[in-house]
Amino acid sequence: MTADKERGSVLVLGAMLGALLLAFFAVAYEATMAALRADGFFVQRDRRAASVTRGLARGLRTLETGFPPTDPYSALVVLDDEGVVWRCTVSFDGQVQQGQWLISARLATDQETQFLPPLPPSF
Repeated sequence: MTADKERGSVLVLGAMLGALLLAFFAVAYEATMAALRADGFFVQRDRRAASVTRGLARGLRTLETGFPPTDPYSALVVLDDEGVVWRCTVSFDGQVQQGQWLISARLATDQETQFLPPLPPSF
């Protein structure tokens, strides 16, 4: 009868250790996934800073020289970031009489790359 009680105790101890191990893995998994999500955010931020933000800045710099020839106006900006080439579409939409413009930038599609004119250095 004592041997049966010892087997039962070992079984309960093994189940408790298994549950503890699973809880440890769950906590470790959650921490790892949180770190990967944060890393993905930083990669996206760096990619945006190297491409779209620089394209938008170039569009703003060009707008300081005058107004676009048409309203709305879109142009292609090609940026080189240490060997990585980014193609951005910069769009100008505004009210010329009031001097207010909505400028947006995004990564260019293949079709936009073929058909949009390059952004001139000045308007």
